[in-house]
Amino acid sequence: PYNVSITPSRREDPSTRFYLRAGAGVSPRPVLDAVYTPLSSQRASLSLYNYGSGVYTRSFYDFSDRLGVGGKLLSKAGNLDYNLAYHGIFAGSGSYAGGTHSASASMAFTSAASPLSFFKYDVGIDYNYCLDVNSVNPAAEHRFNLFGSIGPNISEKYAFLIDYDFTMASSSLAVLKPHLLFDLGIFDVDAGLKVNYAFVSSKGTLSISPSLNASVDVLKGALKAGLFLQGGRSLNTLYSLKSFNPFYVSGSDIAPLSAERYNAGLSLDGRLFQSLQYSLKGGYAYRSGAVLDSYLSAGSADYRVAYADFSAAYLSERLNANALISFKKSYFDPSASPLVYAPAALRADIG
Repeated sequence: PYNVSITPSRREDPSTRFYLRAGAGVSPRPVLDAVYTPLSSQRASLSLYNYGSGVYTRSFYDFSDRLGVGGKLLSKAGNLDYNLAYHGIFAGSGSYAGGTHSASASMAFTSAASPLSFFKYDVGIDYNYCLDVNSVNPAAEHRFNLFGSIGPNISEKYAFLIDYDFTMASSSLAVLKPHLLFDLGIFDVDAGLKVNYAFVSSKGTLSISPSLNASVDVLKGALKAGLFLQGGRSLNTLYSLKSFNPFYVSGSDIAPLSAERYNAGLSLDGRLFQSLQYSLKGGYAYRSGAVLDSYLSAGSADYRVAYADFSAAYLSERLNANALISFKKSYFDPSASPLVYAPAALRADIG
């Protein structure tokens, strides 16, 4: 969408802040985001927010609104982040009419960085309740998520971490990612494996996928080149599917798991002057059971995709602006004939 951001001028007292973002897509799809921060100090922060967008006509409507409160508490032991939110998703066309109501609460703690600490860790918990009230097949789902990482402090140049993410809903998925991090002068390397264990319909399955990110500082602080190889599985919950497509109805033929068999590519990240940042990333990926749009619903399919993404951001004290251009070329198996739409070949966002 096309957006207008209003950033208040600098003030000596940083305790209260207000942010407003408004715009409209080509559809048109009006957007109105507002954030009010009544408290912002070295020890604590508190923000109230509302993000809304949508379209409404006589025969069709699709709009959503997310409102909540979030903040942070800082201490010598570490940082505590918290968030409480409500997300309403509403859609209707023809004989279908529905509203999805989601309530969530999350909390995460990150240990303070200290050379005297042998271990560094962070741990978080997230709960979401999703109630889908519609004219076809109402549904509800609880989702629990425990996530974080833990590892020893080896040195400033080396680190070993184990990331973990356990999600329980109608199906369950556990992900462990042991990985090594190296800081070798101009080279940065993060290499490991993702171990996924899924429990679906009383049956467990195990898969292992690579996780590699490496980069070299070509021009110190101005240009960095990198390569990556990723993979893994994700859980398709009721809330994630309704967020992806508000016309999705529980019971549709979508697998509870999606997988990225591999995703390999190259990247360039750089900076021009002090305010302009840019990023170019391209690669090739194979996705299995991927969730895609279909006519007034959502479906899943296997496909391969070649892609290139370019993003740029201008950041200054008074003005922030960003742009994204994304190209995709998707390849489906002709014999499968999936009843889904391919990902958009071209996408552009300016904000």
